[in-house]
Amino acid sequence: MKLVTASEALELVADERPFECDFLGKAMDTGFRVAQLAKPERFTLSVQLAQVILDSLEHYQFEHEIRFDKPILLKGVNGGKPYPVLYMDTMQHLSTEHVQIHERRLLGQSDAPSRAQLREYLDAYCSVVSTERIRLPTEPGDFAIEPTKSYHLYREKIEKHLMDVVDHSQGEQAEGETDGVETAVKTVKVRALRKRAL
Repeated sequence: MKLVTASEALELVADERPFECDFLGKAMDTGFRVAQLAKPERFTLSVQLAQVILDSLEHYQFEHEIRFDKPILLKGVNGGKPYPVLYMDTMQHLSTEHVQIHERRLLGQSDAPSRAQLREYLDAYCSVVSTERIRLPTEPGDFAIEPTKSYHLYREKIEKHLMDVVDHSQGEQAEGETDGVETAVKTVKVRALRKRAL
């Protein structure tokens, strides 16, 4: 019997039932923009990832503090509203660490906000820009968490698109525009995807 960590077990379940998981979400572009803010001395976080970390149970927490920098405009994110720059220090391995610590002190940025302060700020921020809170299962196989509203919206749109593809393919076959084999293959694939999505 092979033992795996809880996160590995969750990943295995997700691999077996991928349509029960939302990996992309509506803010995929945000992740790319936030990643561009990373530097050798900072590991940047999205608002939603910061919330997940702040909401984590005490025995899952780790030593790193989440730090906050002035919100900035990110192209294509939040309709032109500034996005908070959140990060964890990764400067421990840099030869300039001691200089950067002094710079923070001089700029009045030596202390990271408390978890409570940051959680309160992020809740207020998310209510203004309509960012949905991500909730993750804490145990392997625990998929009882209600998906977000946007998940349901996008799932409905994807299902409709897949059914439109099936209807279009069947229409082509009826009109003799295809040889039937290609249409049948597409129809079977789309129906299989739709069935797995339900």
